[in-house]
This record gives sequence, structure tokens and C-alpha cells, in this order.
Amino acid sequence: MRSPKAAAVKDPDWILRNKGDLIDAALRKGVREALLLHKERGKPVVIERNGEIVWVPADELLRD
Repeated sequence: MRSPKAAAVKDPDWILRNKGDLIDAALRKGVREALLLHKERGKPVVIERNGEIVWVPADELLRD
């Protein structure tokens, strides 16, 4: 038996067209949580900056 939520959304593209802001917010929240975890553990993160791959030290993550 399908859940009510699955039955309500028969067109997955509808979500992308109409709820993109919610998807963006969820992605931002997930990335922020992952960066905070890396910072807490003292682990650097690899990012792309100006076309180059660089390591960002944990103490530089999410500076205000």
C-alpha cells in the first residue's frame, strides 16, 4: 500500500518546479551541518575556489 504522501505526488517534476526553494533550503542546512561536524572534529574540507581545488582548514570553516 502506498503512503498518502506518495499518492499525493504523482509527478516528481512538480516538486522541482514548485518547491525548489524548499529543496535549496534543505541542501543549505545539510551542508552547514556537515561543515559544522568537520569543524567540531578538526577536519579540513576540500572545495573548489576560483577554478582550483583547495583545502580549507577546520578553523576557517563557517567564519562569521
